[in-house]
Amino acid sequence: MGLYLTEKHLKYKDGKDDHVSPFFIYHVNNKRTKVFCSLKVNNKNWCFDKKKVKSTDKKAGSKNRKIKSIPAIATNTISNEIRTWKLIFLSTKSPKIYFIN
Repeated sequence: MGLYLTEKHLKYKDGKDDHVSPFFIYHVNNKRTKVFCSLKVNNKNWCFDKKKVKSTDKKAGSKNRKIKSIPAIATNTISNEIRTWKLIFLSTKSPKIYFIN
């Protein structure tokens, strides 16, 4: 099981508005899913080594806090979903698919 931070590069034709969109990859039992945090950070304001927003961005503090809060939210949500699916499959004789929110 693992949760890794990576980034997606959004490049435009003019080259002026190139952005980075950070997201997480969650691995469990040889399966993976992507968890996006809906942030767009200008290339100049993204530190590729430390994988965080540089202080040159006006909203660097709030963006970094949002990036740091995603792993806890993702692991809680995914573990709850796994428990829910196990309960559904164990409680029925034939597996049925239910969408539980």
